[in-house]
Amino acid sequence: MVDIFSEPNFAGETDETDENQPDLGEWDKIIASIEVKSGTWDFFTEPDFKGDALRLAPGKYPTLTGTFNKKIGSFLCLDNKVEDNK
Repeated sequence: MVDIFSEPNFAGETDETDENQPDLGEWDKIIASIEVKSGTWDFFTEPDFKGDALRLAPGKYPTLTGTFNKKIGSFLCLDNKVEDNK
């Protein structure tokens, strides 16, 4: 499970998902902070899991580095304990 936010420090618009996101639609290039609630997630600068990648384990990420701040185009879960229990 991951929460995404449009502004740093978990502010602005927010959304939560536990599904891979190959195309972020309206969220494309606006994510500025992330809370990973479970699983290990890879975030990519381009749609379809392409471009530069950032791997995040469970935790709170109130700001993202310049390479990824408002530049994320897709993301996927590598190891999600919630999914394993289904």
